[in-house]
Amino acid sequence: MTYQEFSVVEDDFSNFLYDQGFNRYEWNILQDQDSEQALSLLGDYSDRIFDRLVKDVQYLEFRSDKQLRAIECHTDHMVSIGIQVPDKSTLNLTDISSLIELNKRDTEPYRCFKEIYHYNTDRDHEIFDLIEAGCYVVDSSVFEQLNLLRVSFQN
Repeated sequence: MTYQEFSVVEDDFSNFLYDQGFNRYEWNILQDQDSEQALSLLGDYSDRIFDRLVKDVQYLEFRSDKQLRAIECHTDHMVSIGIQVPDKSTLNLTDISSLIELNKRDTEPYRCFKEIYHYNTDRDHEIFDLIEAGCYVVDSSVFEQLNLLRVSFQN
């Protein structure tokens, strides 16, 4: 976490330290004298923040040159909508405007898909695994665009 990122959660971290029985002065001493315990506290705090963030995740996105996948995360399952263009295509799906460009190219073949997955373990761990695998937390816009594209593809 950078200093700038930490400044956003500084008050929350102070509350965390208080819950753990430390004030700011004791925390500064702990950092200087017992770095192992300080690192352990930072790890616990980081886990706490991450757990809060993962619980709020509703949409994920994965982009590569030739594939774009948006995932809607429900309580007991995920809905994945995606598009894949052929390797020889000049479209690059990492470019934001690629979906608009795809709509203009009626002759360009592409594969559009929708899949529903039930969680194998628990929601938070699976979302964490997807983030670790390269997915980004996003809003609903790409999911909705891909869903419209998929519906128009079927017609």
